[in-house]
Amino acid sequence: MVTHVHKAIRDAGLIPIVWEELATEWNLDLSAPGHLASEQNNVLVQAWSSAFAVKQVLEKGYRTLFGSGDAWYLDCGYGTFLVPRADSTAVQEPFLDWCAPLKNWRHMYVYDPLKGIPQELQPLVEGGEAHMWSENVDPTNLDTVVWPRAAAAAEVLWTGPRAAKQILDASYRLGEWRERVVTDLGIRAGLAQMTYCLMQEGSCKL
Repeated sequence: MVTHVHKAIRDAGLIPIVWEELATEWNLDLSAPGHLASEQNNVLVQAWSSAFAVKQVLEKGYRTLFGSGDAWYLDCGYGTFLVPRADSTAVQEPFLDWCAPLKNWRHMYVYDPLKGIPQELQPLVEGGEAHMWSENVDPTNLDTVVWPRAAAAAEVLWTGPRAAKQILDASYRLGEWRERVVTDLGIRAGLAQMTYCLMQEGSCKL
């Protein structure tokens, strides 16, 4: 089935994208017949569960989109969404989900997507994303859950890994950005920094 669908996608001039499980758990050969896994027109594998999974996919030679429950999974910390069963951890304290706790923007900002990835495999990393699923959001809280954390991840993807010493400067920039998107665009982004700290620069500690 996968081979059939991928052929139809490629015949349409498109590139198929698959979840990591097809490569890491099912161990499927996702390459187009007669092509190497790393070829540009072949396939993209979306790695999402952990940095270890990203490395696994890369070691199999696939071009990879980075995403990681270790740091860039925006759902983490909002509690499980599974229907409770008598034997389920959903009904046991502390009622956390698989990737708890919530990853704040500072944690996301200093996370290095390429840490532990051998240099020779890094060219296969096509890009990355912060994952947001719909089980814990609706139109009312979507903006608050996504922003400004996704903006912190975006800066890492745009400029490269950040260091802890850069958090303070980033807090002012993200705070000012948040004020603009709320005021000018009506995006209900969460706070990046206390508003008082933006008015009294240096008076608040992170």
